[in-house]
Amino acid sequence: KQLVEQLYPISDFQSVYVKIFARSVALRNDLCWSCVSSCAFGDTVIFKSPAENFRHYLPEGHGGQLHNNTWYYVDIKRAKLVAFCVFLNTLTSEGILADPQHTLDGKLLWNGELKLFSHNIKKESDVAFL
Repeated sequence: KQLVEQLYPISDFQSVYVKIFARSVALRNDLCWSCVSSCAFGDTVIFKSPAENFRHYLPEGHGGQLHNNTWYYVDIKRAKLVAFCVFLNTLTSEGILADPQHTLDGKLLWNGELKLFSHNIKKESDVAFL
């Protein structure tokens, strides 16, 4: 089981994004977020990173419900937060960020406690319960 508390406490995606990609455009909802609502399953999103030619990041796990290979959440806000955490983890794994909270030169991206987050958890024993 994945815990929602493992998500990063980020409320302003734009301020974090411009610290990573300084010359980037604003994260406009109509360009950077595709939102889908389903009465039966909840809401999901696709985050499209403008500085990366609108590369897609999808939310996975963390309180969502998986249906037909798509994760759905109780609301759009939760789906966006999970997708943005996946974005930060991906940049970290690719060596673009030092960790999900710091740039390579040590600049702080967001305030709060850095907790373990994995969006590729295969089994319950892989989860760090915090």
